[in-house]
Amino acid sequence: MKIKIIFFLLIFLILPLKKVSSEITDALFMTIGNKAITQSDIVNEIKIFLILNNESYTDDKRDQLQKLAINSIIKRKIKEIEIDRNQFYQFNEQDLNNELQRLAININADLEKLKNICASNELDFSIIENNIKTDLSWNGLIFEMYKNKLSIN
Repeated sequence: MKIKIIFFLLIFLILPLKKVSSEITDALFMTIGNKAITQSDIVNEIKIFLILNNESYTDDKRDQLQKLAINSIIKRKIKEIEIDRNQFYQFNEQDLNNELQRLAININADLEKLKNICASNELDFSIIENNIKTDLSWNGLIFEMYKNKLSIN
């Protein structure tokens, strides 16, 4: 009986020593406050820019696209931090739908085709939706903060 227990203990101790062949494919690029920006965020932002502007990627544009993507992500992360700090998550669903439709029309497509284009470029469409939600919440937050200080002639 003791030999069986020792045998099983040895097997359970040896099995975890097997080499695991996994690899980290993403890396932290920077943080803004408590918001992380990864390499894949930058790649996704470049994909969004290219898709929504109906452009294709070239090595000549690489540095320019990367700078544009980083600046865009930094601005969005700052907005997210302020939205979280003020706990203001309100936006109109119809505005979201209208903006998604506008983006699709700008590239001569409908919303379903835009989703398919994103899928074919290995881009999760919810990233675009979340970006728009952030912008809409940000606009609502700014309006709420300054609505009493505005006067319209």
